[in-house]
Order: sequence, then structure tokens, then C-alpha cells
Amino acid sequence: MPDFGTFATCLGGVDVTVAWKKHADHSVKADFSYLGTSYEFGISRWKGKAFTNFQLAFHDKYTDVTTYGSSNIDDEGLPSINTTSDQKLNIVTRATKDVFKCLDVLVREHQKSILDYSCWYRERHAGGLSTYEEYIQLVTTHCIVHAEFLAGNVHWSVTPMVL
Repeated sequence: MPDFGTFATCLGGVDVTVAWKKHADHSVKADFSYLGTSYEFGISRWKGKAFTNFQLAFHDKYTDVTTYGSSNIDDEGLPSINTTSDQKLNIVTRATKDVFKCLDVLVREHQKSILDYSCWYRERHAGGLSTYEEYIQLVTTHCIVHAEFLAGNVHWSVTPMVL
């Protein structure tokens, strides 16, 4: 399985093709168009050292050892990760697709208020996460905010203040 490619998904009833690439640090760049606007999601929350904690949450959700490997916490509280490079790629691929499944849910639920919801969710979960689903939703809301997903195309100019 290559660390780049495309996959089809649905956002709010619209078929979308996502072109994605995984980088060596496990971050992902995902490009897609939705309702005539192009977006780039830079998915980096699970990159580098954060990947260990991400795998722990992932393995709580997905337990197919052959496809995704395994992880656990030992009696002393230290993580033990058992994944090959192919399994890590499988994890990143599944998680990237899960980000877009989450995006679909948020588009359907919040529509044009999705940016406001995303800001609220990020503030609410700034202190930590307990489940894989919360992790994916946080990653998705970060992407929504940074890509200004479905934000109005407004160009502001500074209004001079006269005091």
C-alpha cells in the first residue's frame, strides 16, 4: 500500500475525491474540493512523538492485530507498541478516512455553523481526550479551522478608529 493516493468519500451528500500523502513523521496532507472550493487539510496532530499516544487510542478502537498491530500499557504505566511500518501506514490511512467520516457528520449536523462549532469543540477539549472518537473529532475540527472550511469569502479592511 503506497503512502499516497486518492479515496472517495461523501460530504453532506456530495461525492468527494480526496488526494492524500503521508509524510515520514506520520503527518498527512489531504486535498479536496467541496462545493466549488478547494481545501487542504494538514493533519499533523498525531505526528512525531504524539504518534505513540495516538496509537494507544487507535488500538482501543481498532483491534485487528494483523492490519494495525497492537499496543498496551504495562504495569508500570509505560506504553508498549507493536507495529510494523506497513501497519503504521494502515493506521494513518484508516485515521485519515475517519477524519473525513467525521467531517461528513459535522457538515450534516452543523452545515454553515461548522466553523463556529469547531472553535467551540477545540476550546472544550483543550485539556485532553479520552477516546479515539474524541481524538478524531479534535483533529477534524483543527483541520476545519485552519482550512477555513465553509467560511465565507469575506475580505476585511481595517476600519480606522477616530476617538
